[in-house]
Amino acid sequence: MMRVSDKQYKQLLDIQKALEWEGVKLDSLLKEMKEQEDEEPIEVPVEPTGKKVAICVGHSRSGDNGAVNTDGVSEHTYNGQIAHNLSQKLSSHGIESKVFDYYEGSGYGSAMSWIGDQVKKYDADIAIELHFNSASPSAAGYEYLYWHSSSSSKALANSLLKAQEEKTPQMKNRGIKSKTSSDRGSGFLSKTHCPSVITEPYFGSNKEETIYYRDKTILEDIYTKGIINYFAR
Repeated sequence: MMRVSDKQYKQLLDIQKALEWEGVKLDSLLKEMKEQEDEEPIEVPVEPTGKKVAICVGHSRSGDNGAVNTDGVSEHTYNGQIAHNLSQKLSSHGIESKVFDYYEGSGYGSAMSWIGDQVKKYDADIAIELHFNSASPSAAGYEYLYWHSSSSSKALANSLLKAQEEKTPQMKNRGIKSKTSSDRGSGFLSKTHCPSVITEPYFGSNKEETIYYRDKTILEDIYTKGIINYFAR
């Protein structure tokens, strides 16, 4: 029940008496006020920004699920869930997105060519490919990879890195890293027509980091903020 002070109660009595509200009881008035208070807030439509993001899930070709974290969850499964939630969060900010969680192609090279073509057909403004790292149990931290000759990709990587630094200051910041065609796993960066980044937000081989990032909303919020800040430059 909604509570009112003695002063407010007296004011309501005075108002009711002064206006001579015939047939209106104070209890009914309070009930109506309470119902109005409990009404759901009106949702104001978000103005579209006109921006489009390709959210790509790493290791999405047949037979390739990527690394497995200490919880026994593969990169593809873990990041697939994040991708769809991220898409919804971007939508709430007026940013259109499309999730690509299946790549055609029998090998790595053909799969990267395929996803590059799909991102271009979608006419994405930016593209990110979701991963997590894996090495020794003691390896730790986050990093973002970008194509060496793309200043816009570097800016996107920096924006995502800063968002993670602000969200998880206790985690090790490994920085942004440029990649060339001679670097393993750089195919996504070289095949996309738009600024693109590969995310490596934690080490799945690190038990403590895996436990921390069981809460996927942490990374969803990081990616959302990083993307929004990039477009707001």
